[in-house]
Amino acid sequence: MALLEVREDFEKYLTDYKAVPFDGIDYHHICSSSHNYMAVGFPSSKNGLRYGTNHVKRKIYGYTGKMSDSSVFDKMSINPMSHVIINFRKDKLISLDQKVITFPDPYGISGGGIWLIENISFNRNLQVKKPKLVAISIEWKKRHKCLLGISTATIIEMLKTHTNIIPIQGMMTNLIFLR
Repeated sequence: MALLEVREDFEKYLTDYKAVPFDGIDYHHICSSSHNYMAVGFPSSKNGLRYGTNHVKRKIYGYTGKMSDSSVFDKMSINPMSHVIINFRKDKLISLDQKVITFPDPYGISGGGIWLIENISFNRNLQVKKPKLVAISIEWKKRHKCLLGISTATIIEMLKTHTNIIPIQGMMTNLIFLR
């Protein structure tokens, strides 16, 4: 997650990029077993420089899952207010086209978004709420069979504490940091 402040004459170089607007971020979210999450990123085993060329092979992957059991939070001494932990099993998953697949090792998806998904359906005609960014992936905890992310509230509070970026100074999150 980054906040980018640029001069107006530089904006023309960013036209191919789409940023997540502030209303696309849920910075009040607390990780809960009642929610569905999607971690999105570029696994290193499926992405990289094509041999003998200057071309980068890019393939984005998304993994949906539920929050890990609270015992996983306890084992890792992590608070669900500051982090999101999603169960991760890579075998026998169902793809969008209803095929059984194996997900690649998620090394390399760090820095990708973790999105709150209100409802999931294979019915493409079903009206669904827009996903909200709730965390940024930071690690695959293979031993605990989970993906770990730091909450957007934690990131915003850290930015508020250590920067003078005006748009976020008035943002209220569900966290309180002692300064």
